[in-house]
Amino acid sequence: MQPKFEVIRCGHCHRKLGEGTFSRLEIKCPRCKGHNSLRASAADHSSPSTTPARHRASSEDGTKDDDKSGAAKAL
Repeated sequence: MQPKFEVIRCGHCHRKLGEGTFSRLEIKCPRCKGHNSLRASAADHSSPSTTPARHRASSEDGTKDDDKSGAAKAL
């Protein structure tokens, strides 16, 4: 029986970047060029959750989506 791998998606455009297990991963999306820094959510992967973990990626300037308050102020 093969272990179940976690699907890894870009935090910006949600493109599937791969499947696997990792403790820490940094990957650049070939589609949107977003930098994705991922860390394992738990040390024990023997019984993975049925809901996939959502990972967020920072933008090229190092900010996250909710750090950009300009859109909220414009509303």
